[in-house]
Amino acid sequence: MTQWNSSHVEILAKMVRPPVYGDHHKQRDTIKDWADLEGDIFEDAMDDLIADPEAPVMEKARGTVTLTSVHDTKEFIREHDEDGEYTWYL
Repeated sequence: MTQWNSSHVEILAKMVRPPVYGDHHKQRDTIKDWADLEGDIFEDAMDDLIADPEAPVMEKARGTVTLTSVHDTKEFIREHDEDGEYTWYL
């Protein structure tokens, strides 16, 4: 199991707002621009999210990513947002 931290939660919080779900998927670079994270931190966190079945993210063709469920993503954020920084708008 991955140790979830604020970088994971920030990525999901940015993805759930549009929401990036279903046929709506985005390039990793687009999401990196949304998130306020350094390149290596973003890449490691996104790789964790894609690899772990507990996380509500999946990689689609050609390197795009999408959420598996908007509801599950909101629940994941609520569960792992220790500081309450991202749950205020859910």
